[in-house]
Amino acid sequence: MTGDRRLAAAVLALLLGCGPAAADGAKPAEPALPEPAPDSVLAFVRAHPDCLEITDACMVCRIEQGEAHCSTPGIACIKSALACSRSRPSSQPPP
Repeated sequence: MTGDRRLAAAVLALLLGCGPAAADGAKPAEPALPEPAPDSVLAFVRAHPDCLEITDACMVCRIEQGEAHCSTPGIACIKSALACSRSRPSSQPPP
């Protein structure tokens, strides 16, 4: 081997040996749980029992069994007042 090849082989061996070390027993980070719906959303849900979906132009919350399941707000959004974007048909009884 020439000097350049030896140097390249040494650098390659060093780089391959310095990769991220696997930690024994380390668990991957758990995904963050979505934040609970704000009080104003819950108050809106209680005040509008026939509403199945609400929005404030930044997030959408689907109402299932009296609980709000909301999307993550976008980075660049301008909030507006909460509004019902989908209502329960009048023939369908509330849960």
